[in-house]
Amino acid sequence: MSAPELIVFWAAAACLVWAMVEVALRLRRDASLRRGRTLVAAALAFACLVGLLASRSRAAGQAAIVTVFDATVLLSAVLVLLLLVLSPWLRGPALGVFLLPLTVTLLVLAAALPTETMALRSEVPYAATVGHVALTMAGIAALAVGGLCGTMYLAQRLRLRRGSTDRLSGRLPNLERLERWNRGAAALGFVLYSLGLGLGLGMMGLKGESLGLTFLDAKVISSLVVWAIFVLLVVLGLRPRFRGRPVAWLTIVAFTLMVLAAVGVGFLWPTGHMFGQAVSSAGHP
Repeated sequence: MSAPELIVFWAAAACLVWAMVEVALRLRRDASLRRGRTLVAAALAFACLVGLLASRSRAAGQAAIVTVFDATVLLSAVLVLLLLVLSPWLRGPALGVFLLPLTVTLLVLAAALPTETMALRSEVPYAATVGHVALTMAGIAALAVGGLCGTMYLAQRLRLRRGSTDRLSGRLPNLERLERWNRGAAALGFVLYSLGLGLGLGMMGLKGESLGLTFLDAKVISSLVVWAIFVLLVVLGLRPRFRGRPVAWLTIVAFTLMVLAAVGVGFLWPTGHMFGQAVSSAGHP
C-alpha cells in the first residue's frame, strides 16, 4: 500500500474513532449537534474507505476485490454506509453503539493483513467474480441489519424483564418492530447470499480444477455452513413458537460466522480461495 493510501486508511480509522466518541457522548445527552457530528465523522470515514478502494482499483486495473485486505475494507465501508442510511430511522445512539465498534475492529484486523495490490488471474471469470462478491457483500449487509436488530431485541427484552431504564435501551424500537425487522433482513440476506454462493459454486464447478479449488476448501466449507445456518434461521423464523430470542441469537451467530467466512478464513486457516497475482506480473501499470 502506497503512502497516500496508508494516510487515507488511517484517516478513515480516525474518523470512525471520532464517531465512536460522539456516540459515547450521546449516551449522556443526545443533542442534535452531536448527532450531526456523528454523521459527519461517519461520512468522512466512508469517503476515505471508498477513496482507498478506488485507488487500489486503479492500480490493479479492475475492482479491488481480490485480497482479504480489500474484502475487509469493503465490508467496513458497507457497515459505515448502513450507519448512514439507517440513521434517519434509528435516530438514537444505539445504531452507532452496535455498528461502529465492529467496523473499527475490522479496520484494526485489516491493518495486520498483507496490503499488496493484486489483480485476478486471467483464467478467473471477472464479471462473474464481481457478481459473486457484490451479492455476498449485499447478503452480509442485510444480515448485519438483522444482527443489529437481534442485538437490540435482546437488550430491549432484558431491560423490560428487569424493569430498568437506561439511556441506550430506552431509545430502542419496541420488541415487535425489532423482531419484524430482524426476520425481514434475515430473509433478504438469505436470498442475496444464496445467489452469491450459487454463483461462486457455479464458477468453481466450471473452473475449480484449473484454479486448484475443491469443495473441501476451508472457504467453501465455511460458506456452506453459514448458508445452512441461514436456512435454519429462515425456517425457525416461520414458526411462531421459535420467534423472538432464539431467532435473535441465531441471527447474531449467523452474522458473526458470515464475517469470518468472508474475511477471516484466509487469515485464520489455509485456503485455496486466492485467485490474485501481483499487479506487476498481471501486466497492469
